[in-house]
Amino acid sequence: MDWQKIIRDLIEHGLTQNEISAAADISQSHISAILNGKRLQPSWAIGERLIRLHRKVTKRKPPVAKETAAASYTPLAS
Repeated sequence: MDWQKIIRDLIEHGLTQNEISAAADISQSHISAILNGKRLQPSWAIGERLIRLHRKVTKRKPPVAKETAAASYTPLAS
């Protein structure tokens, strides 16, 4: 997931960092850290809450990061 884009989308749809943090049940500073790239990966539970909020607010699927695990996978030589 592209967590920074998810937060930016929510802000573009009119939510403040405080409103996002309240809806996701985390601190505003945690939202700020994700937005500023200081925290790259939220916990599973926080990620799920952010995805649900994003779907509810934007009515679309959340953005996926450009580089996924599958894209960066290199098979071992046999």
